[in-house]
Amino acid sequence: MLKLPSINENIAAIQRFREMAEAHGAIDLMRPYTVLLRPNALVDSLAQCLSVSTKYAPLEGSPELREAIAKRLSDRYFRKINPDTEITITAGATQALFCAVAASVGEGDEVIVFEPSHPTYAEVIAISGARTVYMPLRPDFTVDWVEVQKVINSRTKLIVVCSPHQASGVAFCDDDWEMLQKLISGTKIRVVSDEVIGEMAYPACVPASIGFYPRLSESAFVIGSLSKALCVAGWKIGYCVAPESLTAPLRRTLSAIANSINHPMQLAFAAYMQQAPSTVLFPYADVLAEHRQMALDALIGSCFEPVVPHYGYNMVLDYSAHSSMPDVDLAERLIVEHNVAVMPMSVYYHDKQQRQQVYINLGVHRNDLLEALQRLRNIKL
Repeated sequence: MLKLPSINENIAAIQRFREMAEAHGAIDLMRPYTVLLRPNALVDSLAQCLSVSTKYAPLEGSPELREAIAKRLSDRYFRKINPDTEITITAGATQALFCAVAASVGEGDEVIVFEPSHPTYAEVIAISGARTVYMPLRPDFTVDWVEVQKVINSRTKLIVVCSPHQASGVAFCDDDWEMLQKLISGTKIRVVSDEVIGEMAYPACVPASIGFYPRLSESAFVIGSLSKALCVAGWKIGYCVAPESLTAPLRRTLSAIANSINHPMQLAFAAYMQQAPSTVLFPYADVLAEHRQMALDALIGSCFEPVVPHYGYNMVLDYSAHSSMPDVDLAERLIVEHNVAVMPMSVYYHDKQQRQQVYINLGVHRNDLLEALQRLRNIKL
Protein backbone atom coordinates (compact mmCIF):
# COMPACT_ATOMS: atom_id res chain seq x y z
CA MET A 1 0.00 0.00 0.00
CA LEU A 2 1.24 3.48 -0.88
CA LYS A 3 2.51 5.35 2.17
CA LEU A 4 1.73 9.02 2.06
CA PRO A 5 4.07 11.49 3.81
CA SER A 6 3.50 12.75 7.33
CA ILE A 7 2.61 16.09 5.78
CA ASN A 8 -0.97 14.85 6.23
CA GLU A 9 -0.57 16.05 9.80
CA ASN A 10 -0.23 19.59 8.51
CA ILE A 11 -3.48 19.29 6.58
CA ALA A 12 -5.12 18.02 9.76
CA ALA A 13 -3.67 20.96 11.71
CA ILE A 14 -5.09 23.45 9.21
CA GLN A 15 -8.51 21.83 9.54
CA ARG A 16 -8.25 21.86 13.34
CA PHE A 17 -7.63 25.61 13.41
CA ARG A 18 -10.57 26.21 11.10
CA GLU A 19 -12.86 24.17 13.33
CA MET A 20 -11.56 25.95 16.44
CA ALA A 21 -12.20 29.35 14.85
CA GLU A 22 -15.76 28.37 13.98
CA ALA A 23 -16.43 26.97 17.44
CA HIS A 24 -15.33 30.23 19.11
CA GLY A 25 -17.07 32.48 16.59
CA ALA A 26 -13.75 34.16 15.82
CA ILE A 27 -13.24 36.75 13.11
CA ASP A 28 -11.85 34.53 10.38
CA LEU A 29 -8.63 35.89 8.87
CA MET A 30 -7.34 32.43 7.96
CA ARG A 31 -9.81 31.33 5.29
CA PRO A 32 -8.20 30.19 2.00
CA TYR A 33 -10.37 32.39 -0.23
CA THR A 34 -11.82 35.90 -0.36
CA VAL A 35 -15.35 36.84 0.65
CA LEU A 36 -15.48 39.65 -1.90
CA LEU A 37 -18.57 39.57 -4.09
CA ARG A 38 -18.41 37.62 -7.32
CA PRO A 39 -19.04 39.63 -10.52
CA ASN A 40 -22.75 39.75 -11.37
CA ALA A 41 -21.98 39.31 -15.06
CA LEU A 42 -20.33 35.95 -14.31
CA VAL A 43 -23.37 34.76 -12.37
CA ASP A 44 -25.64 35.85 -15.20
CA SER A 45 -23.47 33.97 -17.69
CA LEU A 46 -23.68 30.80 -15.63
CA ALA A 47 -27.46 31.05 -15.37
CA GLN A 48 -27.73 31.23 -19.16
CA CYS A 49 -25.26 28.40 -19.73
CA LEU A 50 -27.01 26.09 -17.26
CA SER A 51 -30.17 26.29 -19.33
CA VAL A 52 -28.56 25.41 -22.65
CA SER A 53 -25.65 23.05 -21.92
CA THR A 54 -26.13 19.48 -20.72
CA LYS A 55 -23.47 17.56 -22.65
CA TYR A 56 -19.93 16.63 -21.69
CA ALA A 57 -17.12 19.04 -22.46
CA PRO A 58 -14.11 17.66 -24.36
CA LEU A 59 -11.39 16.18 -22.14
CA GLU A 60 -9.06 19.09 -22.84
CA GLY A 61 -11.77 21.64 -22.05
CA SER A 62 -14.37 23.53 -24.03
CA PRO A 63 -12.92 25.24 -27.13
CA GLU A 64 -14.64 28.50 -26.13
CA LEU A 65 -12.80 28.72 -22.80
CA ARG A 66 -9.47 27.56 -24.18
CA GLU A 67 -9.69 30.17 -26.92
CA ALA A 68 -10.57 32.90 -24.40
CA ILE A 69 -7.58 31.99 -22.23
CA ALA A 70 -5.29 31.71 -25.26
CA LYS A 71 -6.26 35.16 -26.52
CA ARG A 72 -5.73 36.70 -23.10
CA LEU A 73 -2.33 35.07 -22.55
CA SER A 74 -1.15 35.65 -26.13
CA ASP A 75 -1.83 39.38 -25.69
CA ARG A 76 -0.04 39.35 -22.34
CA TYR A 77 3.04 37.35 -23.32
CA PHE A 78 3.37 38.88 -26.82
CA ARG A 79 3.54 35.43 -28.38
CA LYS A 80 1.05 32.95 -29.78
CA ILE A 81 -0.51 30.43 -27.37
CA ASN A 82 -2.23 27.58 -29.21
CA PRO A 83 -5.60 26.78 -27.56
CA ASP A 84 -5.74 23.33 -29.14
CA THR A 85 -2.31 22.01 -28.12
CA GLU A 86 -1.12 24.19 -25.23
CA ILE A 87 -4.11 24.81 -22.92
CA THR A 88 -5.97 22.27 -20.80
CA ILE A 89 -8.92 23.03 -18.50
CA THR A 90 -9.00 21.30 -15.10
CA ALA A 91 -11.29 21.02 -12.09
CA GLY A 92 -9.34 23.61 -10.14
CA ALA A 93 -5.62 24.28 -9.86
CA THR A 94 -4.98 21.24 -7.63
CA GLN A 95 -6.03 18.86 -10.40
CA ALA A 96 -3.72 20.67 -12.82
CA LEU A 97 -0.89 20.38 -10.29
CA PHE A 98 -1.50 16.65 -9.86
CA CYS A 99 -1.52 15.99 -13.59
CA ALA A 100 1.62 18.05 -14.23
CA VAL A 101 3.59 16.29 -11.49
CA ALA A 102 2.29 12.80 -12.29
CA ALA A 103 3.15 13.31 -15.97
CA SER A 104 6.71 14.34 -15.13
CA VAL A 105 8.10 12.12 -12.36
CA GLY A 106 8.15 8.54 -11.16
CA GLU A 107 9.79 6.19 -8.68
CA GLY A 108 13.21 7.40 -7.55
CA ASP A 109 12.92 10.91 -8.99
CA GLU A 110 13.34 14.07 -6.92
CA VAL A 111 11.27 17.26 -6.95
CA ILE A 112 12.48 20.55 -5.47
CA VAL A 113 9.81 22.46 -3.54
CA PHE A 114 10.27 25.86 -1.91
CA GLU A 115 8.93 26.23 1.64
CA PRO A 116 6.63 27.47 3.01
CA SER A 117 4.35 25.62 0.61
CA HIS A 118 0.93 24.07 0.64
CA PRO A 119 0.94 20.44 1.90
CA THR A 120 -0.72 19.37 -1.36
CA TYR A 121 2.62 19.64 -3.18
CA ALA A 122 4.24 16.90 -1.10
CA GLU A 123 1.11 14.74 -1.27
CA VAL A 124 1.07 14.80 -5.07
CA ILE A 125 4.80 14.12 -5.32
CA ALA A 126 4.54 11.13 -2.95
CA ILE A 127 1.59 9.66 -4.84
CA SER A 128 3.70 9.87 -8.00
CA GLY A 129 6.48 7.85 -6.33
CA ALA A 130 9.01 10.68 -6.20
CA ARG A 131 10.76 12.34 -3.25
CA THR A 132 10.34 15.95 -2.20
CA VAL A 133 13.52 17.95 -1.66
CA TYR A 134 12.60 20.95 0.48
CA MET A 135 14.30 24.28 -0.07
CA PRO A 136 13.42 26.97 2.52
CA LEU A 137 12.88 30.50 1.31
CA ARG A 138 14.71 33.33 3.04
CA PRO A 139 12.87 35.28 5.78
CA ASP A 140 11.76 37.79 3.13
CA PHE A 141 10.42 34.89 0.99
CA THR A 142 13.08 35.18 -1.69
CA VAL A 143 15.15 32.29 -3.10
CA ASP A 144 18.80 31.51 -2.34
CA TRP A 145 19.76 30.14 -5.75
CA VAL A 146 23.23 29.10 -4.61
CA GLU A 147 21.60 26.69 -2.17
CA VAL A 148 19.21 25.45 -4.85
CA GLN A 149 22.13 24.60 -7.14
CA LYS A 150 23.66 22.46 -4.38
CA VAL A 151 20.67 20.06 -4.24
CA ILE A 152 20.28 19.54 -8.00
CA ASN A 153 21.53 16.16 -9.16
CA SER A 154 20.84 13.48 -11.76
CA ARG A 155 17.63 12.47 -9.95
CA THR A 156 16.15 15.99 -10.06
CA LYS A 157 13.33 15.94 -12.59
CA LEU A 158 11.08 18.81 -11.50
CA ILE A 159 11.16 22.14 -9.69
CA VAL A 160 7.88 23.49 -8.30
CA VAL A 161 7.73 27.25 -7.90
CA CYS A 162 4.88 29.31 -6.51
CA SER A 163 5.18 32.83 -7.85
CA PRO A 164 3.47 34.92 -6.73
CA HIS A 165 3.84 33.11 -3.41
CA GLN A 166 0.37 32.39 -2.05
CA ALA A 167 1.10 32.99 1.63
CA SER A 168 3.29 36.08 1.35
CA GLY A 169 2.33 37.72 -1.94
CA VAL A 170 6.01 37.96 -2.93
CA ALA A 171 6.85 37.25 -6.59
CA PHE A 172 9.97 36.31 -8.52
CA CYS A 173 11.88 39.17 -10.14
CA ASP A 174 13.72 39.04 -13.48
CA ASP A 175 16.91 37.86 -11.79
CA ASP A 176 15.05 34.91 -10.23
CA TRP A 177 13.68 33.71 -13.54
CA GLU A 178 17.09 34.12 -15.17
CA MET A 179 18.75 32.07 -12.41
CA LEU A 180 16.15 29.36 -12.79
CA GLN A 181 16.79 29.30 -16.53
CA LYS A 182 20.54 28.90 -15.94
CA LEU A 183 19.99 26.04 -13.49
CA ILE A 184 17.86 23.94 -15.83
CA SER A 185 19.65 24.85 -19.07
CA GLY A 186 21.09 21.74 -20.68
CA THR A 187 19.09 19.42 -18.41
CA LYS A 188 15.77 17.62 -18.71
CA ILE A 189 14.43 19.31 -15.57
CA ARG A 190 10.92 20.66 -15.93
CA VAL A 191 9.19 23.42 -13.96
CA VAL A 192 5.71 23.59 -12.50
CA SER A 193 4.83 27.25 -11.97
CA ASP A 194 1.90 27.63 -9.57
CA GLU A 195 0.40 31.00 -10.51
CA VAL A 196 -2.98 30.64 -8.84
CA ILE A 197 -2.90 34.21 -7.50
CA GLY A 198 -1.05 35.65 -10.50
CA GLU A 199 -4.13 37.59 -11.62
CA MET A 200 -4.48 39.17 -8.17
CA ALA A 201 -1.98 41.97 -8.71
CA TYR A 202 -2.14 45.13 -6.65
CA PRO A 203 -2.37 48.44 -8.54
CA ALA A 204 0.91 49.31 -10.31
CA CYS A 205 1.99 45.63 -10.25
CA VAL A 206 1.96 43.75 -13.53
CA PRO A 207 0.77 40.14 -13.63
CA ALA A 208 3.68 37.88 -12.66
CA SER A 209 4.34 34.78 -14.74
CA ILE A 210 6.98 32.45 -16.08
CA GLY A 211 5.12 32.91 -19.37
CA PHE A 212 7.02 36.14 -20.02
CA TYR A 213 10.18 34.05 -20.46
CA PRO A 214 9.90 32.00 -23.69
CA ARG A 215 12.92 29.74 -23.07
CA LEU A 216 11.72 28.82 -19.60
CA SER A 217 8.20 28.29 -20.88
CA GLU A 218 9.46 25.56 -23.18
CA SER A 219 10.06 23.41 -20.08
CA ALA A 220 7.17 24.60 -17.91
CA PHE A 221 3.64 23.79 -16.85
CA VAL A 222 1.92 27.06 -15.89
CA ILE A 223 -1.04 26.61 -13.56
CA GLY A 224 -3.78 29.21 -13.11
CA SER A 225 -7.19 29.49 -11.47
CA LEU A 226 -10.07 31.42 -13.01
CA SER A 227 -12.35 30.65 -10.08
CA LYS A 228 -9.96 32.20 -7.54
CA ALA A 229 -9.31 35.21 -9.75
CA LEU A 230 -13.05 35.90 -9.97
CA CYS A 231 -13.85 35.28 -6.28
CA VAL A 232 -15.74 32.01 -6.84
CA ALA A 233 -13.15 29.58 -5.49
CA GLY A 234 -15.69 26.79 -5.00
CA TRP A 235 -16.54 26.72 -8.70
CA LYS A 236 -13.17 25.00 -9.28
CA ILE A 237 -12.13 25.98 -12.80
CA GLY A 238 -8.38 25.92 -13.33
CA TYR A 239 -6.12 25.51 -16.31
CA CYS A 240 -2.63 24.48 -17.34
CA VAL A 241 -0.59 26.11 -20.08
CA ALA A 242 2.32 24.09 -21.46
CA PRO A 243 4.05 23.39 -24.78
CA GLU A 244 2.57 20.58 -26.83
CA SER A 245 5.31 18.14 -25.77
CA LEU A 246 4.25 18.57 -22.12
CA THR A 247 0.53 19.01 -22.72
CA ALA A 248 0.20 15.58 -24.34
CA PRO A 249 1.36 13.56 -21.27
CA LEU A 250 -0.57 15.89 -18.96
CA ARG A 251 -3.79 15.16 -20.86
CA ARG A 252 -3.11 11.42 -20.76
CA THR A 253 -2.85 11.68 -16.98
CA LEU A 254 -6.01 13.78 -16.81
CA SER A 255 -7.91 11.19 -18.86
CA ALA A 256 -7.25 8.61 -16.13
CA ILE A 257 -9.01 10.67 -13.44
CA ALA A 258 -11.63 12.74 -15.30
CA ASN A 259 -13.15 12.59 -18.76
CA SER A 260 -14.82 15.99 -18.60
CA ILE A 261 -14.83 19.17 -16.49
CA ASN A 262 -18.10 20.98 -15.66
CA HIS A 263 -19.28 22.20 -19.07
CA PRO A 264 -21.71 25.00 -18.10
CA MET A 265 -19.06 26.48 -15.79
CA GLN A 266 -16.53 26.54 -18.60
CA LEU A 267 -18.95 28.23 -20.98
CA ALA A 268 -19.86 30.80 -18.33
CA PHE A 269 -16.21 31.73 -17.74
CA ALA A 270 -15.63 31.92 -21.50
CA ALA A 271 -18.58 34.27 -21.99
CA TYR A 272 -17.45 36.46 -19.11
CA MET A 273 -13.86 36.64 -20.36
CA GLN A 274 -15.01 37.73 -23.80
CA GLN A 275 -16.64 40.77 -22.17
CA ALA A 276 -14.01 41.47 -19.48
CA PRO A 277 -11.25 44.07 -19.86
CA SER A 278 -8.04 42.78 -21.41
CA THR A 279 -6.03 43.71 -18.32
CA VAL A 280 -6.23 41.81 -15.02
CA LEU A 281 -9.31 39.65 -14.44
CA PHE A 282 -9.41 40.15 -10.68
CA PRO A 283 -11.99 42.90 -10.05
CA TYR A 284 -10.93 43.99 -6.55
CA ALA A 285 -7.31 45.15 -6.78
CA ASP A 286 -8.24 48.57 -5.38
CA VAL A 287 -10.13 47.00 -2.47
CA LEU A 288 -7.20 44.78 -1.53
CA ALA A 289 -4.84 47.76 -1.79
CA GLU A 290 -7.08 49.67 0.62
CA HIS A 291 -7.20 46.72 3.02
CA ARG A 292 -3.43 46.30 2.81
CA GLN A 293 -2.92 49.94 3.76
CA MET A 294 -5.42 49.59 6.61
CA ALA A 295 -3.36 46.70 7.97
CA LEU A 296 -0.04 48.50 7.56
CA ASP A 297 -1.39 51.59 9.35
CA ALA A 298 -3.15 49.66 12.13
CA LEU A 299 -0.12 47.56 13.02
CA ILE A 300 2.39 50.41 13.34
CA GLY A 301 3.89 50.16 16.81
CA SER A 302 2.35 46.74 17.43
CA CYS A 303 4.07 43.41 18.05
CA PHE A 304 3.47 42.41 14.43
CA GLU A 305 5.74 43.39 11.54
CA PRO A 306 3.97 42.90 8.18
CA VAL A 307 5.61 41.49 5.08
CA VAL A 308 4.13 43.76 2.41
CA PRO A 309 2.34 41.70 -0.27
CA HIS A 310 2.17 42.75 -3.92
CA TYR A 311 -0.09 39.91 -5.07
CA GLY A 312 -2.91 37.89 -3.58
CA TYR A 313 -4.99 38.42 -0.47
CA ASN A 314 -2.70 37.23 2.34
CA MET A 315 -0.26 39.16 4.52
CA VAL A 316 2.42 37.55 6.68
CA LEU A 317 2.93 39.03 10.16
CA ASP A 318 6.28 38.46 11.93
CA TYR A 319 6.47 38.83 15.71
CA SER A 320 9.94 37.36 16.31
CA ALA A 321 11.27 40.70 17.61
CA HIS A 322 8.80 40.57 20.50
CA SER A 323 8.35 36.94 21.43
CA SER A 324 9.64 33.40 20.92
CA MET A 325 6.15 31.96 21.41
CA PRO A 326 5.51 29.22 18.82
CA ASP A 327 3.13 30.35 16.10
CA VAL A 328 0.75 27.47 16.76
CA ASP A 329 0.44 28.50 20.41
CA LEU A 330 -0.11 32.13 19.44
CA ALA A 331 -2.79 31.19 16.91
CA GLU A 332 -4.64 29.19 19.55
CA ARG A 333 -4.36 32.05 22.03
CA LEU A 334 -5.70 34.57 19.52
CA ILE A 335 -8.74 32.40 18.83
CA VAL A 336 -9.55 31.59 22.46
CA GLU A 337 -8.69 34.91 24.13
CA HIS A 338 -9.22 37.48 21.38
CA ASN A 339 -11.63 35.82 18.93
CA VAL A 340 -9.35 36.40 15.97
CA ALA A 341 -8.32 33.49 13.76
CA VAL A 342 -4.94 33.67 11.98
CA MET A 343 -2.98 30.90 10.28
CA PRO A 344 0.36 29.80 11.79
CA MET A 345 3.00 29.59 9.08
CA SER A 346 4.61 26.45 10.51
CA VAL A 347 1.80 24.31 9.05
CA TYR A 348 3.31 25.06 5.64
CA TYR A 349 6.70 23.57 6.54
CA HIS A 350 7.46 19.85 6.60
CA ASP A 351 9.83 19.92 9.60
CA LYS A 352 7.12 20.95 12.12
CA GLN A 353 9.47 23.48 13.70
CA GLN A 354 7.57 26.36 15.22
CA ARG A 355 8.00 29.78 13.65
CA GLN A 356 7.16 33.28 14.81
CA GLN A 357 5.04 34.11 11.81
CA VAL A 358 1.33 33.97 11.05
CA TYR A 359 -0.65 35.18 8.08
CA ILE A 360 -3.95 37.00 7.77
CA ASN A 361 -6.45 37.17 4.90
CA LEU A 362 -7.08 40.71 3.67
CA GLY A 363 -9.93 39.63 1.40
CA VAL A 364 -12.60 39.86 4.10
CA HIS A 365 -15.32 42.38 4.86
CA ARG A 366 -13.95 45.79 5.77
CA ASN A 367 -15.59 46.00 9.20
CA ASP A 368 -14.37 42.52 10.16
CA LEU A 369 -10.84 43.43 9.12
CA LEU A 370 -10.88 46.71 11.05
CA GLU A 371 -12.08 45.01 14.23
CA ALA A 372 -9.57 42.18 13.95
CA LEU A 373 -6.68 44.59 13.30
CA GLN A 374 -7.62 46.62 16.36
CA ARG A 375 -7.49 43.49 18.50
CA LEU A 376 -4.14 42.46 17.03
CA ARG A 377 -2.74 45.95 17.60
CA ASN A 378 -3.58 45.80 21.31
CA ILE A 379 -2.00 42.41 21.95
CA LYS A 380 1.11 42.35 24.14
CA LEU A 381 3.56 39.47 23.77
